[in-house]
Amino acid sequence: MAARSKEEIAKLRVTADELLSIDEKAYELNITRSEYMRRLIFGKDVIIYDFSALDELTAGIGKIGVNINQIAKKLNQGGELEKADAEYLRASLETINEAIKKIYEDTMAQKNRGE
Repeated sequence: MAARSKEEIAKLRVTADELLSIDEKAYELNITRSEYMRRLIFGKDVIIYDFSALDELTAGIGKIGVNINQIAKKLNQGGELEKADAEYLRASLETINEAIKKIYEDTMAQKNRGE
């Protein structure tokens, strides 16, 4: 089935603030203003995801990874795992698990609210 070309123009009057809001939402979805409006008009799902919590988690995991690499280097050079290092590893894993759980719960709550 060949794609139909979009040759017709439909005009819509909005305020400057409304247009800014439309453009911001289209940008968040990485789609054009026209595609965003078509999705709204024709009842297609328009889902905007907030990845800020994942970005924070990624940065935190990166910092933890640096410390884990330092511990691994010490062990590879014949050192022993100190109690403080073991506790750090346990606490880091717990922190990551808690962050993942919170992101999951927040995402499900957002989904259930229909956002």
